[in-house]
Order: sequence, then C-alpha cells, then structure tokens
Amino acid sequence: MSKSEVWSMLQGAKLLKHKILIGLLYGCGLRCMEARSVRLQDLDFDRKQLKVVQGKGKKDRYVPLSVHLIRGVKKYI
Repeated sequence: MSKSEVWSMLQGAKLLKHKILIGLLYGCGLRCMEARSVRLQDLDFDRKQLKVVQGKGKKDRYVPLSVHLIRGVKKYI
C-alpha cells in the first residue's frame, strides 16, 4: 500500500483503537493474529519496541515502534 492509501485509511477510522490497529499492521508489519495478541507487557516504550510472542513459525521477535504509535497507544491506555 502507498502512504496516501494508508493515510486515507487512518483518516477514515473513527475510533482510536482502529487507528492503532492500522498502525500496528502497517507500521510494525504485524499479521492480523499478531496484532490481536498484543499485550501491555509486550510493549517496551523505553526501547521503542514491541515483542511479538509466538508469531509465524511459533517464534518470538521484536519490532520497532514509531513515536506516533507510542503516543497513540499511551493515549488509548
């Protein structure tokens, strides 16, 4: 997807929860099930990363979080 397509999706989302989900899917490259499984304990705001637990292949990995996404998640919490 292009940046303009993602931007229009974000503009169309009314709830903050939906905007954060779009940000996780696009910005962090998460799969749908991975985004649904994110827990508070998996977020590391100091290191600006998210731990994806039991992703594809049942492997854990770390993905970077953008400053904008961190701000949105903190606001949602």
